[in-house]
Amino acid sequence: MALRDFEGFESQSSLVFNLAGPGAVQTTTTRGYWSRASWNPQGSICRRAIPGTASADLYFGMGFYVTAGNQTLMKWRDSGAAILDDLNLNGGGRLEIRRGGSAILATGTKILSINTWYYIETHLVISDTIGVAVVHVDEVEDINVTGQDTKPGTTTTMDSWETNLGNGNYIDDFYCDDAAFLGDCGVKGLFTTSAGDVTQLTRGGADSGANWSQVDERPPNSDTDYVYSSTVDQYDLYNIENLDTELSVVKGVKLHAFAEKVDAGAASLSLGAKYDSDGNGTADTESWGSDQALSTGYALYERLMEQDPVPSGWTQAEVNALQIGPKVR
Repeated sequence: MALRDFEGFESQSSLVFNLAGPGAVQTTTTRGYWSRASWNPQGSICRRAIPGTASADLYFGMGFYVTAGNQTLMKWRDSGAAILDDLNLNGGGRLEIRRGGSAILATGTKILSINTWYYIETHLVISDTIGVAVVHVDEVEDINVTGQDTKPGTTTTMDSWETNLGNGNYIDDFYCDDAAFLGDCGVKGLFTTSAGDVTQLTRGGADSGANWSQVDERPPNSDTDYVYSSTVDQYDLYNIENLDTELSVVKGVKLHAFAEKVDAGAASLSLGAKYDSDGNGTADTESWGSDQALSTGYALYERLMEQDPVPSGWTQAEVNALQIGPKVR
């Protein structure tokens, strides 16, 4: 595993914060042409689990737009929700890495302007003897802590990250990686545009006239219109928007579904991609993710594909050829 997670809040749903929330999406102050939305925590705790096995050594990146200093931009917590380290912006506009949310390990030299987007990356190793806390601002190193105590308690593994910036402060374009800084990353949401090669699910709620247009809303509109089935292995595929020409380097693809079950029995879904395996520009091979058990209320289900099913990594053309969809399991 290398790329753990990424999120651009393009779905405009608070369900992306799967441990705590919500704040609110907004669509006016975004990082660039590719971004349809960013997230305003509104002073709420917005917490997201780190997928995969908890780790003491991880890299993170995210865009921040803040209106004042003396704010904690990001916190990392263990499985018991105790704060391990945090990233704070002090009253002078400089970044601070703090152990346990209070003990300052280091202060950066760059003064960050308010009402300005910055892309801030951190490399954390939680340890009482060989701890690391490196911070980059717009791909330039600002803090470098090595060989210090970054472990405030008894645990070393990061299970979640969170932010609770005040109203009018924004975050966007998050990533988590096992191995390296990825640099300034933008997350582009690609929504359904037309029917793909398979249409088996049934339309529910208001009938938009096609399965793909039952699932193209942002934010998701729950029971207003949707697709469904009680028949195992029925599925849909949908064509999606193309990437912008400028987005030529693709770090990964992630599928989103907002779904629930409506009866007492067990129910699951699988998220699938039909991709171009031979480079001719046409989707020809299906790849389905693991079964994910559904809850009795709407929740976010995801499948991250870094180099799977495309073993050499994604190209812009391969993304443009994708068909995506859910399968009943």
